[in-house]
Amino acid sequence: MFEGWLIQVTKGNPAEGEQDVALYASWEPKEDAAVLLVIKTFNLAEEDIASMVIDLPKEVMEKLGLKPGEAGPYSEDVVAG
Repeated sequence: MFEGWLIQVTKGNPAEGEQDVALYASWEPKEDAAVLLVIKTFNLAEEDIASMVIDLPKEVMEKLGLKPGEAGPYSEDVVAG
């Protein structure tokens, strides 16, 4: 059973040659709330684009050191380790 979401945040304008993509885990079961938690936690700008990628189980959240209601950077190395 999933507990949260993997959120992709895209910053910058690719038309101007600059774009940065970052992944975050959000331990919030509701989709909209998960995205809002990442936006609030990391002070994202209006022009930043946050979108859900996949749902994440409790075990992944715990490996990332998160608690319910928290968001943090997603690291494949931590999850796989």
